[in-house]
Amino acid sequence: MLKIVIPATLKFRQFYAENKHMNGIRPVREHDIYELMDIAHPDGTVDLDEYLQRVVTKSLEWFDASGISIFVRDGGTDVFRLAKADGLLSKVPKDATIHEGEGIAGLAIAEQTARLLKDPRTEQDLIEKGIKKNEAIGSSLIVPLATRNAGCIGVLNVARSVETGDFQETDLEAAEALGRQLALAVSNARSFSQMATKTQHVMRAIDQVGFGLMLIGQEGEFIDFTSECSTILQSRPREHLTVNTYLPTISPPFQRPLKLGLERAQKGLNYRFRVQDDTRGTSYAVVTSPLANGGLVVAIHDITDHEKAREAYDRIRRLAEIGQMTASIAHELRNPLAGIRSAATMILEDPLLATEFAEIIDREAIKLNQLCGTFLEFAKPISLEYEPIKISDIARNLGVTHASEFEKQHVRLEVKSSGDEPVLFADPLRIEQVMRNLILNALEASTSGQTVTVEIDSYGVVKIQDQGIGMEPHVVDRLFTPFFTTKPSGTGLGLSMCQKIMEAHKSKISVASTPGQGTTVELNFNSKNAA
Repeated sequence: MLKIVIPATLKFRQFYAENKHMNGIRPVREHDIYELMDIAHPDGTVDLDEYLQRVVTKSLEWFDASGISIFVRDGGTDVFRLAKADGLLSKVPKDATIHEGEGIAGLAIAEQTARLLKDPRTEQDLIEKGIKKNEAIGSSLIVPLATRNAGCIGVLNVARSVETGDFQETDLEAAEALGRQLALAVSNARSFSQMATKTQHVMRAIDQVGFGLMLIGQEGEFIDFTSECSTILQSRPREHLTVNTYLPTISPPFQRPLKLGLERAQKGLNYRFRVQDDTRGTSYAVVTSPLANGGLVVAIHDITDHEKAREAYDRIRRLAEIGQMTASIAHELRNPLAGIRSAATMILEDPLLATEFAEIIDREAIKLNQLCGTFLEFAKPISLEYEPIKISDIARNLGVTHASEFEKQHVRLEVKSSGDEPVLFADPLRIEQVMRNLILNALEASTSGQTVTVEIDSYGVVKIQDQGIGMEPHVVDRLFTPFFTTKPSGTGLGLSMCQKIMEAHKSKISVASTPGQGTTVELNFNSKNAA
């Protein structure tokens, strides 16, 4: 049960010790005290109305009262509205209000001073305000519920009938002591109730937009979740006490990446990834983030429609690229075809030259075949096989594979990895293809004594840097254009293929270069569309 965070036990014990022998009130048992301190149910929910009813019931018993009412401040106004009434005072209209400074209770609120009232006709300040006696009430206690931080948040009215006997000053002292504790408890209960209501509104709003959201406590317990989680993950969180027992029951594509995401969030790190559920033909963006209180939040968003729109856009862009490639290919094909045609013409004119010119035809035909193969490889869609990988492992393996090439050019390869480098879900062979292309490009741009650096940070951003001659801006702008190359023997499809692979992973590749200062290629696996 949730209890108010104050030294309430000590104050209540002092109140009990000082008042347990008073004739006016019933001795307050310790379990009664703790029951009033409990403002929430075991599941964390708070019902302010239920709590106030408990206060009224207990107070009627303690003060041997005939009636009790509690008024609570309406927001930041000077109006106090009836929240709960019982006994003799239950006849108070449900829409009754008290205005600060008006009436008996209003004066007590304004002065923040508890008041014992037996007959208003004997109180000079009440006589001046024309306040009349309620003939059914013999005496009453008016106790403002005030806290140091919130001020007066309510007022407690305790009444005895004419037949019961009057309250005494000792009763007023007891009521003041109780009022101070009730003010804190009611203030907390009201705050928690308002917070719970706001949380419910937020969770309902998130539910309406089809967003999966889970709030998880420090020990892995579920604090709250939206109904969409059950739909997306195909398992109900409400049937599990903790996320640890829940994970093995969810849809298989989510199990491994979500486990890694939760582990990173527990270390205080944000993690975002993409899940493709091929059985349902859906795609999801998932974010796991730590909370300030030690818990964590998991947000899951269905991005299927977005992905379809993106795919449609990609198809249009691909058609544009194919148009560009067609023009480039036509240019590339002309040279081999011209050679073949010339060789064929020479053979027709002089059959004795057939053997010599047949070799030229064969060589140019091979070039054409290779060119067509490269084009077909670039044009076909990329199929990915996702696995958990670390870029630093791939970079170091490539360093071993191409060690002789780096040694031959006297260039050093250095791999720097953050201590909390993220595990990425990606196709290891495709990412290796990208890394190999970029590392070898950096090697080609370097000269003896220079260093190629691969650096991976904690956010999944990879930088491949060289210290070579760099490139002019107009060259950088065309680097990803198919068949554009600065190499004498290059095809111009290497970087275009790298870009295509990164886009298939919903990630980004960019190049920054300065003439004379080298080039940096950045792979961003932490972009909004990162896998």
